Amino acid sequence: MNRENEESQNSIAFSFEDASQLQINMSTSQCSTSLSSEDREILPGVKNPTQENARVVWGTTISIEDTIDLFKEFVRTHSDSSGRLTYLEKIDEMNEIEKYVMKIDCRDLTGRYAELRQQILKYPVEILPLLEIGVADLCLEKYPLTKKNIENSKVQILLQNVGNEKEIRDLAPPDIDTVVEVVGIVTKTSGIIPDITKAAYVCRKCKNTLETEVVRGVISEPVDCACGEKFSMEMDSVLSRFQDKQIVKIQELPETSEDGLVPSTITAIACSFLADHLIPGDRVKITGVFRAVPLKLNYIHSTIKSAFKTYVEMNSFEKISERTKKENPFKTLEKIEELRKSENIYEKLADSLAPKIYGLADVKKALLLQLFGGVTKFLSGARFRGDINVLLVGDPGVAKSQLLLEVRRLTDRGVYTSGKGSSAVGLTANVTRDPESGQNILESGALVISDGGVCCIDEFDKMAESTRSVLHEAMEQQSVSVAKAGIITTLNARCSILAACNPVGSRYDPKKNILENLNIPPTLLSRFDVVCLLLDKVDAKRDKEISTHIIKLYAGAEEHEEPPIAHEVLKQYVQEGRRIVPKIKEEAGEAISRGYEELRSLGHGKTVTATPRQLESIIRLSEAHARMRLSEEVQLEDVNEAMRLIKDSLHIYAVDPITGSIDMDLIHTGKSSASIKHEEDIKEEIMKALGKGTTISVLFERISKITRITEKLVISLVEELQEEGKVILDGMYVTPN
Repeated sequence: MNRENEESQNSIAFSFEDASQLQINMSTSQCSTSLSSEDREILPGVKNPTQENARVVWGTTISIEDTIDLFKEFVRTHSDSSGRLTYLEKIDEMNEIEKYVMKIDCRDLTGRYAELRQQILKYPVEILPLLEIGVADLCLEKYPLTKKNIENSKVQILLQNVGNEKEIRDLAPPDIDTVVEVVGIVTKTSGIIPDITKAAYVCRKCKNTLETEVVRGVISEPVDCACGEKFSMEMDSVLSRFQDKQIVKIQELPETSEDGLVPSTITAIACSFLADHLIPGDRVKITGVFRAVPLKLNYIHSTIKSAFKTYVEMNSFEKISERTKKENPFKTLEKIEELRKSENIYEKLADSLAPKIYGLADVKKALLLQLFGGVTKFLSGARFRGDINVLLVGDPGVAKSQLLLEVRRLTDRGVYTSGKGSSAVGLTANVTRDPESGQNILESGALVISDGGVCCIDEFDKMAESTRSVLHEAMEQQSVSVAKAGIITTLNARCSILAACNPVGSRYDPKKNILENLNIPPTLLSRFDVVCLLLDKVDAKRDKEISTHIIKLYAGAEEHEEPPIAHEVLKQYVQEGRRIVPKIKEEAGEAISRGYEELRSLGHGKTVTATPRQLESIIRLSEAHARMRLSEEVQLEDVNEAMRLIKDSLHIYAVDPITGSIDMDLIHTGKSSASIKHEEDIKEEIMKALGKGTTISVLFERISKITRITEKLVISLVEELQEEGKVILDGMYVTPN
């Protein structure tokens, strides 16, 4: 749709309440009739009926009988390259499974059948029922005993590769009542709604039953009964027939939306077996009929609004990730097998991740293992996450945001968002009220949409405290609990978290610990498996290499230089690796145990240098490295690489700059072991220096002669002693208890 019409399109967004009141069923009796010669529209490539009483599609000269016969001929004669009658075999398959659904690839409609494709594109509402009649006739010709099954189960035609691809924002009035293909991401789905297809009426007097078809959403209620009684018919829901219906909201893909514009959305209605297959976060290609329907000004009068509501009547759908796998599976598998056998596959994969960013080899390896992830385990009813969380900490200008965007491009399910512009409900789920229907609707947030992928959060340190608090549950339990407006539920958020943040003051100070450098609480920091520190250090040789690389990149000199592995192949390789479930053998298990013991012994018993969370991180990284090799077993080399990354990470964020040793108390409590011991010593000195009715100022003077301390710390320690019941604080006076 044109930009000038964009605002009007968004203002008439199709609501769930509107969609739930629509009926999608069509009848051939409604779309065909006999026309006089002067009323018929002459179309290119369509023959005029030879008989005056020939039944034609309303408003055209398309003969109903000729269309059905031509399609039946296509089904009988079409064969693939090997000579197999593919569509005729589908008739046998439908009869065997008693599911009368036929998929038609419109690319097969060539030659003399090309006019069928044009008719489907221009008049799908009228032509599709004719094709369904043709399939039903073929089934009855070959299997006459299936007549009852066909009557009870409606024949349906699914269209594929129609070719009329449209962007959601480009849908315009000329596209109404034509077949379109739109690509987008599912943002919201409704529950399953019962949709009536055949209404049964029972007479209150004689109990006579009469069935009526639903035509274009209208049920013609019978007035007279055979017994002569009028207005005695009542609908019987038990005898009536229903089908499932679901309303799906589709939003254009983030990479296709124009900058500065609100992403356009369209409502799609899925019926029958198409319902209940899509969830928020799915990237799909929808094929269906673009429809427009008028809405009443109110429920009392029949006056309608001038602006029509638009929606897509879904005919078929295809998930984009699955579509990519089907393009050439054998060629893709050959490339993956060739990569698996090549040498230095680990380095090649890491170099192919964000190839335009110079260096950062270890950071890219950590992100690569995050893409593969570990194995999620279910033991005794408990769930243990396999997803790997990574935090990038660094000075400005070290390409943190570019790394996040690159990881986002390599995953099918994932969202890139900024901590400053995200709210708590934007990350989890939001309960909103539809202004037209008044119903409460649950809209999924970034973490829920990223289920099964990676959620990339930039500016992690600038998030509000209320926003940050929801991540505690999502990062460990991988779920989001919602209790709002009568909606109480738990949503899945089984995704990896990739976050990036800047230090306080925009420059990392090595003399301070990581909590003093970052505006992140220790409880949240401890949930990251790997923390990567990217510092902008002055190095003449490295600075020259980076400047040369960037100048060549901006000058376009490296356009012909390709990474070791192409982007699409790397994406397919990661997807192939995530299907593998590697097992930890005895040798690898012993190596993991030895590595954990080694980490625990780094503090020589004085400080805690590793916790069970580090043990779980070692297991996850080892499994991810085995998946990277497409191996069914975790081997020693996988454990060694996991230990190397964990040690490097611990030396970055868990080192006390005062003692120079790893101290996990710093991460768990926000204070190092040395600081805790120092405070305990000061508390003892405070108890010794206390007299009857000692003031805080006098107490500070006595303590400051023994050790360097601030008055603020003295007040804090006195309050802690009061909580322990050792002193009584009355205003500014402190007395022993």
